[in-house]
Amino acid sequence: MKTSSPSIPGPLPKPERVLAWSIWIFHSLFAFVIAYWVSNGKAKGWIKHWMQDSSYLPGWKMDLSDAEWAYYRQTVWHLLLDYGLHSLGIYLSKHCLPSPISRYALILTGFLVHIHMSSFQCIVVLYAFAATVIFATWLMGGAKLVPWILCISFIAKATQYVPFSSGTHIFYREFNIYLYGSIKILNFALYLSDGPKFRNFWKLLEESLLYFSYLPYSMTLIVRFEDFKEQFEKWEKNREIFCWETKKSAIWFGVRLAFWGAFIDFLLHFIHVQALFNSPDSLVNSLNVYEVCAIAYVAGQLFHVKYVVIFGVPAFFAALDGFQPPPPPICISRVSLYSRMWRHFDNGLYQFLKHQVYIPVMRKPLPLVLSILRGLAALCAVFGVVLAWHGTRRHYIFWVTLSATELIVERIGWQIWERPEVQKLRERIGEHGCRRIMATLMLLTVTPGIFGVFFFLGQEGVGETIAMNVVVQGFLDVINFNISAFPLTAGFAFLHILTLAMFLEYIKPFCSFVPEVAKPERKIQFREKVMWTAVTLFIYLVCCQIPLFGIMTSDSADPLYWMRAIMASNRGTLMELGISPIVTSGMIMQLLAGIKVIEVGDSPKERALFNASQKLFGMLITIGQALVYVMTGMYGDPSEIGAGICLLLVVQLTIAGLIVLLLDELLQNGYGLGSGISLFIATNICETIIWKTFSPATINSGRGTEFEGAAIALFHLLATRSDKIRALREAFYRGHLPNLMNLLATVFIFSIVIYLQGFRVELPIKSSRQRGQYATYPIKLFYTSNMPIILQSALVSNIFVISQMLANKWGGNIFVDIFGKWGDDNNARGIPTGGLCYYLSPPHSFAEMYNDPLHCIVYIVFMLGTCAFFSKSWIDVSGSSAKDVAKQLKDRQMVMRGHREASMIHELNRYIPTAAAFGGLCVGALSVTADFMGAIGSGTGILLAVTIIYQYFETFVKEQAEAGGVMGMFLN
Repeated sequence: MKTSSPSIPGPLPKPERVLAWSIWIFHSLFAFVIAYWVSNGKAKGWIKHWMQDSSYLPGWKMDLSDAEWAYYRQTVWHLLLDYGLHSLGIYLSKHCLPSPISRYALILTGFLVHIHMSSFQCIVVLYAFAATVIFATWLMGGAKLVPWILCISFIAKATQYVPFSSGTHIFYREFNIYLYGSIKILNFALYLSDGPKFRNFWKLLEESLLYFSYLPYSMTLIVRFEDFKEQFEKWEKNREIFCWETKKSAIWFGVRLAFWGAFIDFLLHFIHVQALFNSPDSLVNSLNVYEVCAIAYVAGQLFHVKYVVIFGVPAFFAALDGFQPPPPPICISRVSLYSRMWRHFDNGLYQFLKHQVYIPVMRKPLPLVLSILRGLAALCAVFGVVLAWHGTRRHYIFWVTLSATELIVERIGWQIWERPEVQKLRERIGEHGCRRIMATLMLLTVTPGIFGVFFFLGQEGVGETIAMNVVVQGFLDVINFNISAFPLTAGFAFLHILTLAMFLEYIKPFCSFVPEVAKPERKIQFREKVMWTAVTLFIYLVCCQIPLFGIMTSDSADPLYWMRAIMASNRGTLMELGISPIVTSGMIMQLLAGIKVIEVGDSPKERALFNASQKLFGMLITIGQALVYVMTGMYGDPSEIGAGICLLLVVQLTIAGLIVLLLDELLQNGYGLGSGISLFIATNICETIIWKTFSPATINSGRGTEFEGAAIALFHLLATRSDKIRALREAFYRGHLPNLMNLLATVFIFSIVIYLQGFRVELPIKSSRQRGQYATYPIKLFYTSNMPIILQSALVSNIFVISQMLANKWGGNIFVDIFGKWGDDNNARGIPTGGLCYYLSPPHSFAEMYNDPLHCIVYIVFMLGTCAFFSKSWIDVSGSSAKDVAKQLKDRQMVMRGHREASMIHELNRYIPTAAAFGGLCVGALSVTADFMGAIGSGTGILLAVTIIYQYFETFVKEQAEAGGVMGMFLN
């Protein structure tokens, strides 16, 4: 596909791009893991002097070595108060006062809040300077050089002469008022210099005072006078008292800001890259290449999030007022052309430099050679202003030099790309080939841009150290063939970084190395499908019993107990990971396809590429999970079991994960029945139910030896107890082991689910081409099948796992305890005993419900609400919404009887969302009922098992109908 723009080569297929995104996300997350290891490992002793007491958790430390963020945290509540008062003032002035008076009220409110934010002397000094600049500009006939010299001098030297109040937080606010106020003054003076603006002096004075007094544009945000004037005129004309859409958008933006502000403070408790970057370069020099790159990357991400918050707070109040503030900063880790960084990180600064520096210099046409020289001069002028803004220290000079170099390389590249010869070559090699070539050449733009940022973020010497260790030494190692992962060399890391940068364009060749099961070339008979399904099941059950070699035995509670049901996993065996990798990769890819991030066509080539990408993603998740399991000490302390055993464990888990992938593909390709995922889940759950019913294992419960299995225990109690009535009562109601009431509850839930599976609404449809061809489209009560309970279980299980990990490490902390307290039920699992996790866990009997009714109510509301929500949401992302069904019927040339094609979506919307939401509620209610009745396993597990078994039953009936009876199925 060729893009409409001749400047941009067409994109690669979306599955390749999504897989590339997945690789990028994996590397990004692992960079945070490495940064955590370094911060709390080898570098901890060197940076502890930077740590300060946490503002949230007593006894904890956090990294506040970034002075700007430390000052901002101290003053943020004062800023919020002032911005809030200002917004309230302008709202009341606009809607409660007539237009001429409201303007004066706006000016007065703005300056009063300015004074409260900084100080009276600060505002007097700043606007005395403003009067001086404007008067000097008028006196010199509107010469633009005058305001430039005065304002740049003020920016560079004012801090040495202007008065500041005592206190770091007040100093921070006053410093920014002076700095951004001088840019406001420069913008207005340059506006005056463009032409005769003094004809209507009083109107101009009023507009300038409105501009200077508008508080959200006085700190951290740069908005030109012309842009403010246009925004203000639109705002004044809009007399709507309350625009809900605008306010809703602004409030959502505010919620995101609050989240990112809390996130960065949370992260600073664990990752201390700011302290590392503020340390001497000798500390950075002691780290290996991956550690250096990870720390630099995380520092860049924290820098981005910090400015999302700092720029976002005034932007939020400006949006709340009804203005159009500059957009938030772009994420720096996804930028390959650093011209985009300059355009979109600080858009206000970019607009200022573009309109006040670059365009005025480049306005007049010149001959080619002079034009090139003028372009370089304009670039120097722009970055000269940037240096005046940030300072002229050595690392800032390196930063702007590398940024300017990148922009020059980018410009040369565009000039070459627009040549007719190159466009002809583009047609010959195709869009995908061009994209791959451009990915390789973009290393010339990414490299100076990235390392320029490293210079900007670090202290003197840090950027030079990173550049020498990663780029220079890495390049020298490559040309000398010094490329080794063990021990790690700079050459290996250098090639890895280059490969990662080009990964977006080079996914497809790797898909050919993904192992796959070829689709059958003939129709597989039913008896063969049964055989291959049995073989698959046998391999899975064998793997569930083979223990991992090298693990150290542990009697501790299983932290992943709550995920075992949906993972089809078995602790300490080859099936430790179960189906988790393939379910995760499949769910993510299907979600992306459902929301149209991936558009996968119906051609075999596109489907094959999508499936290969999904498998490759699953393999990467398998390796990642195996590493996490081993390195977090699930099988013993890595330092005790040794690197060799750790590697062996990772290899075992990876190979087992690959076996699961291939077994699932074997069944899905038509060799067997259903899918491996469903088969393994149902087997795992049914195995639990059967074992707890017929288990011959004996347990000493303190009242003598008892059988674990409920049915075996019944016969044992009847045979050994003289009081048969008491024996029956104990068999039915014993509370410490599975009992007959649990078994009957399980059978009851099985029956109810199977009964409800038959509930459906059948919509009459007919062919739009052939008369007399009628059919029905069924909408089942369980329209989304078992997806609501899978998603709800995955959500709760992950919450429980995270809570247990936090409790194991920081148990007793008030915030960790609010999240969840955990105990041990002596059954190889932890049980929540308090906090949020306790209320999200099911009561296991009516007695527990009676003793703690609040727990019961919260659990029911949460369970029903999440199941209904997930069910309703799933139809929109899985391609089963009314719109998608209408499209499917249209593609099959079918329409609903009694309705035109145009009204099908409306009619389907009457049934599908209702069925999805109500079906989700029913699924949740059945799970709650199963938990309350004490069904064997869990409500979630039983529902998964029943729905999967019913699907196999429907498959059996379908095969029977095609084969002409049961005998035909096995004899043909």
